[in-house]
Amino acid sequence: MPIRQLIAVVAVFLLGSAIAPSEQADSVSPLAMTPGRLAASVASLIGLIGVAAGALALRARRSGSAPRTGNLPVLAGLISMIGGGLVVATAKGGLGTGHGFGGGILALVAGSMSVALARLARTRTPRAD
Repeated sequence: MPIRQLIAVVAVFLLGSAIAPSEQADSVSPLAMTPGRLAASVASLIGLIGVAAGALALRARRSGSAPRTGNLPVLAGLISMIGGGLVVATAKGGLGTGHGFGGGILALVAGSMSVALARLARTRTPRAD
C-alpha cells in the first residue's frame, strides 16, 4: 500500500473516531479502550513518528546529504494536530474520563514539535567545517 493511501486511511479513521458520538458511561475503566482514547492514541503515534522523522531530516540536512527534506514530518504533524484537536474539541470530560482528552493534548504537542523540526530542517543550512 503506498504511503499516501495509508495516510489517507488513517486520516479518515481519525476523523470518524473523533466525530462519532460515543455512548459511554461517565466513569470508564482505566484499561478500557474507548473511541476517544483510540483516536487520541493513533494521532499521538502519528505525531511521534513525525517527531522522529523531523529529527532524522534535521540530521540529514545538517550533514548536507539531503537537499530537500521535511515533507513527512510536516504531513504527520498536521494530521496529528488535526486529530488531536478534534479529540480535544469533542471530549465531554477532562483528564481521566475516558474521552481521550490527555492523548489529544499529547497529539497536539507532538504534532507541533514535528512541524517545528520540519521547519528547522528546511531552513537550516549545512555547516561548513
